[in-house]
This record gives sequence, C-alpha cells and structure tokens, in this order.
Amino acid sequence: MKTTHPFQTDKWLAPHLVVSASSMYRSFKDETTLFLEEVTPFLQEIRALFPTLKREPTVRVCHIRWNTGMFYGAWNPPVLMIDARLKLAEAIETLIHEYVHAEQWDRGDIVFHGGEIHWKQSIMIQDAVAHARSEDAYKALPWEQEAYERAAMLYHKH
Repeated sequence: MKTTHPFQTDKWLAPHLVVSASSMYRSFKDETTLFLEEVTPFLQEIRALFPTLKREPTVRVCHIRWNTGMFYGAWNPPVLMIDARLKLAEAIETLIHEYVHAEQWDRGDIVFHGGEIHWKQSIMIQDAVAHARSEDAYKALPWEQEAYERAAMLYHKH
C-alpha cells in the first residue's frame, strides 16, 4: 500500500512526526518549537501504551482553531493532529486520546462512510458535521466516551 501524506508542505522531523508549514511561520515558530521540545520525548512512551496498533499514525503538529486534536484514519498512514499551543500535560492527554481513536479505527469499531459514522457496525450518525457542532452531543458519542475514559486512565498511569 502506498504511503501518502495530504500536506505536502509539512516538514518531516522524524519518522511519523511532521510539523505544518504554517506552524513554523514567525508568529507561531517559538511556541511550536517549545511544544516540540517538550512533547517529542514522550512520543515513544505514548506509542508504547498501544502495543496492538497495526498502523502507526503520523503525528502532525499544527495550529487547530476549533479543537485540541483530531484523528484521520482513512489516510495512509493515518494522521493524528495536535495543536502546538497546548501545555505539556494537556498535549500528552490529547495525544493518548487520539491514539485511542487510532486503536478504535484499527479494530474496525469506528468506520466512516461518506457523511455517516458507524460504531461497532451500527450507524450512529448520518450527518457527522452537523452533529459535531454541539459539544455535549460530541462528548456523548460512544467512541468519544471510550477515548476520554481510556486517555484519563492511561494518562494517570503514565
């Protein structure tokens, strides 16, 4: 299977670690550099929490306006995005949360078909974009509940 990366201007820092070009512009460069210095040493430990993960996600450090992290499993390799403005503790917990989503994707528990989201072979949401606009509805989703619970548990063990 061919490896692709949807953001051609990203800078590869290590295998499975990229930084977005926009995060290295003058206005973001200092905070992005600090983030990378603080968080990068923990990436191996975080990855080790998920020994059954089949596909290694690429961690993309960028600036996200509407969220702290996101996971895109349909890309090859999958991409886990994290906001470079997060403090160390929140960044680690967010990375663990997104790795839980990578594991859910690997197991086939969560599948996207067009605008539909299937959870454990049941259609949960037919209009995912509209549903994501409500934070309460988002946090009530079964895959998010699992990710928040497991991330908190793994973070406190870590």
